[in-house]
Order: sequence, then C-alpha cells, then structure tokens
Amino acid sequence: MSKFQFRLLAIIKLRERERDDAAEQYRKSLLAIEKLGQQIAELEAEIAQQMQAQTEASQGHLSPDHILAAQRYQHRLSQQIQSLQQTIAQIEPERDRRRQILIKKEQDLKAIEKVQAKRLAEFTAAELAREQAGLDQWASLNHHTTGSRNSAANSING
Repeated sequence: MSKFQFRLLAIIKLRERERDDAAEQYRKSLLAIEKLGQQIAELEAEIAQQMQAQTEASQGHLSPDHILAAQRYQHRLSQQIQSLQQTIAQIEPERDRRRQILIKKEQDLKAIEKVQAKRLAEFTAAELAREQAGLDQWASLNHHTTGSRNSAANSING
C-alpha cells in the first residue's frame, strides 16, 4: 500500500499560521478592552472613596478650598473615566473586525482540511480497490491452477 501525500499540506500550514495570527490579534484587542475596563473600575473606586472621605469630613469643619479641591479631583477622575470609555468605544469596532477575520481564517482552514479528508478517503478507497483487485486476481489464478491439477488428477485416476 502506498503512502497518502496531500499536496496542499503547505497551504494548511499557511492557513494555520494565519489563523493563529488572527487569534493573537483578537486576543490583544480583548486584553486592551479588559485593561481599560480595569482602569475604569479603579477610577470609579477612587471616586467612591473620595466621596466617602468627603462625607465623613463634612461632619467636621472643612475649609471651602479643601472641598473645592476634592470636587475638582473627582471631576478629573470622571473625565478620565469618560476618556477611557471613549477609547473602549473606539477599540470595540476593531475588536469586532478582528473577530470576523478570525472566523474567516477558521473557515478557510476548515475548508482545506475538509478537502484533505475527502482526498484521503478517496485515496483509501482507491487503495482498497487495488488491493481487492489484486486479491481477486490471485484467487482467480489460484483457482485455475488448483482446478487444472484436480482435473489432471481425475484423468489419471479415472
């Protein structure tokens, strides 16, 4: 039996690399959004902490300058949150685009793998057919040889 050789194996390797690259790019976009989300959560926690401290301090005597400084700081934190949210809004379409590229690369790879599986099945079927034909030929030759010997033996005995 001969060995199956898929001529498009180099294309499969190329498609796998393309898919892996697309997956890496998609992963990077997800990590960027996750990191920005963590920064937003940290800023929101800082705002909550500042508000809590301001509430506790308001029970005592606070100078107007101190109150204004705290409010300006909270406003700056809120602006940073808005900026990060805008950045996320800009990254999300790129993330979606990268996801679509990854899906396409997966489909391309699966298509070529399907061709490979089909060709392997065809090759296996052809090999089995050749093997069966060889066995049939051997059996036919063996039958004729055995049949000739039996009729010669019957002529001698009869």
